[in-house]
Amino acid sequence: MTRAIAILLLSAALGAVAFWTGAGTRQTQCGAPPAHHESLDWLKSEFSLDDSTFERVRALHEAYLPICEDICRRVVENRRRIETQAGRDEAYSPALDAALREAADLRHESQRRYLRHAQSVAVAMPRDQGKRYLAMMKARVFNRCECGSGMCLH
Repeated sequence: MTRAIAILLLSAALGAVAFWTGAGTRQTQCGAPPAHHESLDWLKSEFSLDDSTFERVRALHEAYLPICEDICRRVVENRRRIETQAGRDEAYSPALDAALREAADLRHESQRRYLRHAQSVAVAMPRDQGKRYLAMMKARVFNRCECGSGMCLH
């Protein structure tokens, strides 16, 4: 009986450590601007793009970077406002409500802009590769935990 209790307690402790470690990892990734200096070589390889197509895709990604960085900056600022308001107010306040509404608007704007960007990239690719790329990006946009992917979606 004591052995079973010890195993149960050990399992619970390990589960808690795993949960908090994972939660901490997600928190540091969420809201942080993505690393844009990462190579797009994976894209060329994954979708078998020739040099000309790859350069068109690269140009589209580079043109999108300032938009993505702006949204990421605004999301980080908004999250700080939410944390400040939530920490300051014991009751639900109009300021907290406004910050939460802004967060929803930013998420909508981010998804809308990214989907448009992904569609433009897909059009620049050969038809079959573009369809597969767009499906991959849509799955990431609508994934419940997109922050862990490093994508600029909030």
